[in-house]
Amino acid sequence: MERPLITNDQCTNDLEEIISLEIRSNTQVKNKIHDYLYNLGEITDHVESLRTIINFVPHSSLLRNFDRQHFLLNLLKNDPSQSSHFYIEWFLCFMTNDNFLMNDDNERREYQNLIKEWTSYFEHDQSKLHLIMTRIDALLEPFMSAQTGSNQEKCRELFVHHMIDICFKQGKISVHIVPHV
Repeated sequence: MERPLITNDQCTNDLEEIISLEIRSNTQVKNKIHDYLYNLGEITDHVESLRTIINFVPHSSLLRNFDRQHFLLNLLKNDPSQSSHFYIEWFLCFMTNDNFLMNDDNERREYQNLIKEWTSYFEHDQSKLHLIMTRIDALLEPFMSAQTGSNQEKCRELFVHHMIDICFKQGKISVHIVPHV
């Protein structure tokens, strides 16, 4: 007959703290996580999981030195599909949440830079731009419940202004809109 395992709560807590501290301070673990995230390859099926990780970054000591902007730009650059669907999913997952602190100049610039980089992948490809513009309501939908003055509202404003600029860079905007109305 087996004896039940009896634990001392204080010993268990101490052991958990030691293990947690060891993991948090382990450079090898941090490097493995970094390498894994930067070498994912095809990410289309993992965008939601990556969003969860990105949202967890500020709370994780394992991801303390994680560069969100560099990582997101890397995802854009290395996507093999380069499809409109990917760009829409990327935007919806990473650019519509309230994780950007728009009252912080660095974070506002980071958001603006990410939006500019994102559009640079399709603004000169008329078919991709057209498809993305037909989905503009879906891109704006996550922002619609934003409270006045919130980070999300400020992100929406930057996004809308940038998309208007992109449309006007295209020349005659009616050529892109009128045939599809």
